[in-house]
Amino acid sequence: MKQDADPSFSDELAGLPEWDRAFWLSRAFLEASRSLCMSMLAGDFSSQYSSSRVVLHLARHGIELFLKGAIAAVSARGSAPMTHDLSRLFLEYRRLYPELIFSFEVPSCFSVSESLDLFPDDHEKFHSTLDQRHRYPSDRKGNTFATMEVFDPVATLKELEQLDRELKVLEWARIRPHLRGESQID
Repeated sequence: MKQDADPSFSDELAGLPEWDRAFWLSRAFLEASRSLCMSMLAGDFSSQYSSSRVVLHLARHGIELFLKGAIAAVSARGSAPMTHDLSRLFLEYRRLYPELIFSFEVPSCFSVSESLDLFPDDHEKFHSTLDQRHRYPSDRKGNTFATMEVFDPVATLKELEQLDRELKVLEWARIRPHLRGESQID
């Protein structure tokens, strides 16, 4: 890391296609989420409701960027849909990568639904603020996002570590070889 006063800038990252930058940032958000969760367990990061929101926000954003990177990598437009809706992004990902070797499970706390078409009004109402629930104290109408829930940092860390492993395998052993036209290893 730079220790001088010059602005930090990565020529390497800037020269990458959008999908590749999304993957790099996805890994960083997931790493930050895991690190804060480990710090919480070690007593170096406060173990309170607001801190759990930060851990979950970073993880959620890491998943979003992974999905956007994977979608943009094979999209004719070269970019991902402009949405924060994980369910819509996940469905698009599954459409573009239908083979079983590309599947992964999004942790349940992020409420990804593969049946959006069954109840579109309910989906829209629920998911319109889902990306905000870990970032803001309330919605635009002042309704609180604070809900009764248990945040177990041990279980969350375990989920985050599993997710991190799965996404790295998908990116490096499945998606990148797929983009190069290399055969897949099961």
